[in-house]
Amino acid sequence: MPFCAAGKYAFPPLSHATMHAHKQADAITTYAFFSQGYVLPLLGHTSSAVIPLLVFAVAILWMALIIRRAPKKQQQEQEEGAWVRPLRNVPEMVSAVGLLFGTFNITNVLWLTSPHPITHHHVRLALTQVAQKVELMQLAVVWRRLWPWFRRMPHLEVDLEVEDEDPLEVCSRELHAPYNWSKGPLWRARLVPLTSSGPGQHRAALVFSVHHVISDGTTNLLIEKDLLQALNAAAMGCSPNLPSRYLAPALGSRSAAASRYWLPSLGFVLAAIRAAFTTAFSARSALKHLPQPGAVRPLTKILMHEFSAEETRQLLAHFRAAGLRVHSCVTAVAGLALHRTAQQFASLRLGPMQVIQEQAVNMRRYHPQHSEGLGSMAFLTTQQHSVSDGSDTFWPLAHEIQDKLDRSLEVTCAPLRTGSMGWLCSAIIPMNLVLARLGCTSFSYSHICTSNMGDLRRIFGENAGGGDGRPVQLSGLLRTAACELVGNLCSINFQTLEGRLTLSLDYYTNKMTDEAGQTYFTQLIHVLTELAVRGVPPPSTTHRPGDAND
Repeated sequence: MPFCAAGKYAFPPLSHATMHAHKQADAITTYAFFSQGYVLPLLGHTSSAVIPLLVFAVAILWMALIIRRAPKKQQQEQEEGAWVRPLRNVPEMVSAVGLLFGTFNITNVLWLTSPHPITHHHVRLALTQVAQKVELMQLAVVWRRLWPWFRRMPHLEVDLEVEDEDPLEVCSRELHAPYNWSKGPLWRARLVPLTSSGPGQHRAALVFSVHHVISDGTTNLLIEKDLLQALNAAAMGCSPNLPSRYLAPALGSRSAAASRYWLPSLGFVLAAIRAAFTTAFSARSALKHLPQPGAVRPLTKILMHEFSAEETRQLLAHFRAAGLRVHSCVTAVAGLALHRTAQQFASLRLGPMQVIQEQAVNMRRYHPQHSEGLGSMAFLTTQQHSVSDGSDTFWPLAHEIQDKLDRSLEVTCAPLRTGSMGWLCSAIIPMNLVLARLGCTSFSYSHICTSNMGDLRRIFGENAGGGDGRPVQLSGLLRTAACELVGNLCSINFQTLEGRLTLSLDYYTNKMTDEAGQTYFTQLIHVLTELAVRGVPPPSTTHRPGDAND
């Protein structure tokens, strides 16, 4: 295919990511760009940057044309709704591009138990009561002059249907279902009745989807907290006392930090674009051992595992004994599992591998006055680590990850520095869509994205799973997001509910084959399970005979 074969660049092979440091008087900010085994300097051979910049310009033009082709007739025919505010911050703008191309949907599955049937009537009543109090559940995205705006819908709509399939199948389907974004709503719910676990033990799964343009992980959980309260009130035949929740301002969109770092932010975007583009044509990469998918429809596939309360207790004890947080340890396990997955497909023993990991950052940490504000406020911070397959290197790696993350969040405030023009990276969405349809390798500038919501007691309170007289109890939770067109190979979502750690893997069909995704997930769970029992990762089982002599 001519497009795939175009541009055979010669780069010096080196298993490191490009590093570009921007120095100022008060701090040093470092940006890491995934090069899959090649150094790609930000400056240098100008001619080699022409093609990626042209493709970037074409992608921006394509997005502009699609936006201009929005269903304006339908917008004119609907009754007038109040304009709320324009989309401004990076998560909103990137998610808006995802909305145009039918991706970036967030779906949560809530497993519910109750001594009484969980009926369609009760769920619809609860959703209606919550939607009347939550502003973003009343919004659509409408083009106004030269910019997209949030606009309140003239009439509240509740999109609820009953399904009889497996909850994960319903979740997968809803994850990729499009929205009528100019009409709204930008959310929907599906009720899946389940077989009873015993007399007086009714079960159901509620699949709740909200688009990332109006929501993030914290927002979803706050809405679901109110929804549980309304469901319990409906089950007991009373009215809930729900708080009014409004769309928060666009955090970071016009702050002093955002405006001060426009230049380094633009440098970050240009280097990331160039690194991602050249990666697509690189014949050698750190991930060359993984099987590559062909021409497939880009989809997000979900794998989930819930650890027992005892396994979770053991894991937490080992993490605390090492002076580490859950996030750092799970991120280290994710890197080790990726190394072992690549090793399983390799013919020879692999040495240290450079792994680029993104971590979702809740921007409310920099704006405590909006700690329970609703909206899309999740930025990403990126780290590079050298990962080796050895039990003795695991804990030092976890400490390195935690130290780098603390410095990024608290000292350099990297999410604020790189966010001013980070929305330009949304150009990767149409690029990857075209590449997937042509059967070419998708652009990637990182390996893994991790999202940790921590102990959910901070959201749902104590006894979220029952024990305080509430009839409707939350027994399980899955979080997933459709991010198959962005720049990472997969995402790992995890949280703790009622003392049980739940971990799910989102892998993308245009980035990883089913075999690679299943193998990676198996390695993840195996390492964590053995880590709970032994206190150290298990020895690798993927080394081939004679590896010690390689």
